[in-house]
Amino acid sequence: MPGPWRGSLPMDQSRGTLRQRPDIVCKSAGRETLLYDPVRDSIHILNPTARLVWELCDGQHTPTEIEAALRARFAPAPEQDVAGDIQAVLELFEAEGLITRP
Repeated sequence: MPGPWRGSLPMDQSRGTLRQRPDIVCKSAGRETLLYDPVRDSIHILNPTARLVWELCDGQHTPTEIEAALRARFAPAPEQDVAGDIQAVLELFEAEGLITRP
């Protein structure tokens, strides 16, 4: 999940929620998930970790809550920067116009 994206999301990861854009089409394809953006006519492929982040972009979960869910589901190594990885994925989702702020 790590990436070079840094955007406009708040640095305080305990606050703020994001919501999936309602017109994005989400389909499972084996272990991957495909997101289709009809406005940009683009497809995004998510691994299982990014899919969980996507699912929790429901306007109800903060980045801190998303981190807790990821840690519970995937049991990453203690030294892994899960919060930073989530921040990168959320920033990418936001830059691609896939999520909005409620």
